[in-house]
Amino acid sequence: MRAILHKLSYQRELLETLGALFVASIIAIPILTIFYIAFSADDNIWPHLASTVLPGYITTTFLVLLGISIITVFIGVGLAWIITVYEFPMRRVMEWLCLIPLAMPAYIVAYAYGDLLDYTGFVQSSMRLIFGWSSIKDYWFPSVYSTSGAIFVMSFVLYPYVYLTSRAAFLRQSMTLIEVSSTLGKSSIYSFFHIALPMARPAIIIGLILVIMESMNEFAAFEYYGVDTLSVGVYITWLGKNNLGGAAQIAIFMLLFIFLLMIIEKGLRKKRSFAQNNKSPITTNRIKLSKKKSSFVLIICATPIFIGFLFPSIVLFDFVIERIFEIEVFEYASLLFNSLFLSICAAILTIILGVFLVNTYITSNNIIIRLSVSISRLGYALPGVVLALGVIVPLITLDGYLKSIF
Repeated sequence: MRAILHKLSYQRELLETLGALFVASIIAIPILTIFYIAFSADDNIWPHLASTVLPGYITTTFLVLLGISIITVFIGVGLAWIITVYEFPMRRVMEWLCLIPLAMPAYIVAYAYGDLLDYTGFVQSSMRLIFGWSSIKDYWFPSVYSTSGAIFVMSFVLYPYVYLTSRAAFLRQSMTLIEVSSTLGKSSIYSFFHIALPMARPAIIIGLILVIMESMNEFAAFEYYGVDTLSVGVYITWLGKNNLGGAAQIAIFMLLFIFLLMIIEKGLRKKRSFAQNNKSPITTNRIKLSKKKSSFVLIICATPIFIGFLFPSIVLFDFVIERIFEIEVFEYASLLFNSLFLSICAAILTIILGVFLVNTYITSNNIIIRLSVSISRLGYALPGVVLALGVIVPLITLDGYLKSIF
């Protein structure tokens, strides 16, 4: 009996190892492909890239990430603190509505604001009508098709990542520390900056890393606004200039940056301070606000929701109303079905693989399994443009090989 159990245990571990290796190999293929293409290109255009477009791509990407990081931290941490610490009408509703901008794709929001804030858009047209201006020479209006415009759009779409991690950190902090600070004559602002914020810093940075990864992953919004980031540079070099090797070399920069972020994130998870065990969480003693302050706080909480979701939704709804008779119902029904089908299949597959990998990682001490699961985590971090480059090329090669055989 013992021999049978030992054999079953061995077979189970073997299957888990093979499964983890299979998933890890699928994730590793795009990465290995990128490096292979970059270092085996027939035309070495690296010196040309380094002396022409690459510095611009890196500089623009850095400025965009810096701007998005500052704004998302300001909005996300601020909202998380307000909703966690203070009690006001509609707090529970706002608690979840603050997440809703994540439901809106960044490129859709970018297109909506492009239409809304453009010269022929509603805002500038209304200004010319109200003030009697006849042309752009009569007034100044910031261009939405710019780096600052892209930062604005991406920030109000991605701030929920920082909001989620910050709120999780604040929820687990002890109210006793803040009460002690108050008895010492310190203000709530002092308590926030000197007690709550330092304790939540690891969680905030993890949320910020997610924002940076999503920003690195974005292509359509930046391309629409004419902002040449590294992801846009990969597409331009690959499809515009038909230079696969150059695109792979630019993609390596993105990969190295993502790997650096993952190392930082792993270190912070080991040091995270938001899993505190306390008997007096902040939620048990929320500070009740007066009607005047409650109204002010509601406006603060609603503003990012309006900018990141409601205004773009109104613009899209206006598009639908204008073209209601041009809509092919059956065509869009087919597109909707395809989207739902792909989303559901991807969700089911993700859950199955995720549960399998997590269970395997927890129950096994096999170093091969642990290494495979760690490699599998790269899947989320890889920018879409890098995945596209690393997946399409092997599939095209495989397709050509199969055609030559059959």
